[in-house]
Formats: sequence, structure tokens, C-alpha cells
Amino acid sequence: MTTCLTVNEINSLRPEMPPVAHNLHYGRDFVPPKIRNWMPLHYMTKLLKCWQAKVPAPPPYDKTTRFKNWKQLAPFIKDGSLREGHGPGSRLTFLDNIPGPLMLESKPGQVEGAYDEQAIYEKADPRYDWATAFAERETITSETPQEHLKRTGK
Repeated sequence: MTTCLTVNEINSLRPEMPPVAHNLHYGRDFVPPKIRNWMPLHYMTKLLKCWQAKVPAPPPYDKTTRFKNWKQLAPFIKDGSLREGHGPGSRLTFLDNIPGPLMLESKPGQVEGAYDEQAIYEKADPRYDWATAFAERETITSETPQEHLKRTGK
């Protein structure tokens, strides 16, 4: 995997609280909604566990199984979705309910999330100043690489 971080930098990465979720397709001025349909903490935890397990990447895609047209591909997608528990009642929703490339899947009977991140963190640890942490996070998510360099010196 190509990266601009050194081995020591990669291995020194630590989770940030609250997690910084870069919504790349929303633009610099995007302000996350107060109530979100996903929790960045869940995704951060999942990615952190994958990183710590150091599981090798899957083998490259077998190019001999290419589909010639949508007619061949559609049953393959449907069968895979059914194996994963999808069926009548499954839904796709946009991340933060804002149209774009990031989607959330809901299986039949699954209720769409409604999370007030700050309230959840405040309830979990009321001693910490979450209002300041969230205000700082909002400035981080909208900074350019040049602004990051100026702020951190890195």
C-alpha cells in the first residue's frame, strides 16, 4: 500500500475522540448534522481492529470472471445480497441523508440510526468537555492540507 507516512508514523497513530470523519464529497464548508444516521466511532473502531490484526489484503480480483453485460451481473449481485441477509424490506440510504457516493445498508426490520454524537459522549463521560472537543473537530474537518501543516507543523 502506498502512503506518505513512514512506518514509525503509521504505527504511532492513535484514535482521536471524537473521531474525525472526513466527508470528502461534501466540500470544505460542510457542517455535519447534529443528528446523524451513522456513528463515526463504530467505523473508527472497526478500522482500528482491522489495522491491529494486520490481516493481509485479499488476493487480486480474478479477471477471468468478468461479466460481459448487466444481464450477467444482476443475478450475481442479487444472490450475494440475499446471502448477506438482504431481501424484501432492505433499504439503501445516503450517509447523513445527503445524496452522494456514501451509502448505508439496512436489512429487513433494521431501524435506521439516529445518533446525537455529542449527547452520547456527554452521557458516557460527563467529566470531559465534549462541547470544546466537537467545536475543535469541526475546524479540523474543514482545514486544507496547508492549514493542517500551519496548525501542527507536520
